[in-house]
Amino acid sequence: MKTDDLISMLAREPASLPAPALGAPVRAVLALAAGFSFAMMAAWLGLNPALREDLALPMFWVKLGFVLSLAVSLGYALTRLGRPGRNAKPMFAAAGLFALLMFALGCFAAMTGERDETLNAVRGEWVYDCPVSIAALSIPLFIASFWAMRQFAPTQLTLAGAVAGLFSGAVAATVYSLHCTGYNAVYIALWYSVGVLIPGIVGAALGRWLLRW
Repeated sequence: MKTDDLISMLAREPASLPAPALGAPVRAVLALAAGFSFAMMAAWLGLNPALREDLALPMFWVKLGFVLSLAVSLGYALTRLGRPGRNAKPMFAAAGLFALLMFALGCFAAMTGERDETLNAVRGEWVYDCPVSIAALSIPLFIASFWAMRQFAPTQLTLAGAVAGLFSGAVAATVYSLHCTGYNAVYIALWYSVGVLIPGIVGAALGRWLLRW
């Protein structure tokens, strides 16, 4: 094959490098950060004393399923964004779908439930503790997620930082759900989402500097 023909072929069909796997050290650091977040929750807030009884509540599993689904889909997005040329849109779509379903359930609960209960879920004195606590519990996960992202080669730095923050928020929300006794769908859809978004916004703001390589 002539050199010019080879160059033309490579230009038409760029080679793709195999994506690196999520290495054991990265998984270990993320798991350690999740464990530290759980320890923070247990020492600072404490486990829900009625957790065993609450396992029988359907809304307990709805809440846990919501935040776990966000954590899993955003975790996949995190690893794909660290690999140049990889598409993370399906994971974003999945996370968006889970959030949309939770908000739809919240709207249904608001329309069919009592007005006072809905108002209390939106602006009760205690509801603001939820996003603040989730944001605080996300700190070790935030640091670990940014460290993990730097082990790869992200090219969309702002987006990668946002996903690292959202992932840390989703895992922290999962940890917080083991303390939280709120099972109103409006409360979960609104305030858990705000708690996840806080580290996501911070991550987007810091990504372009902290993930530069």
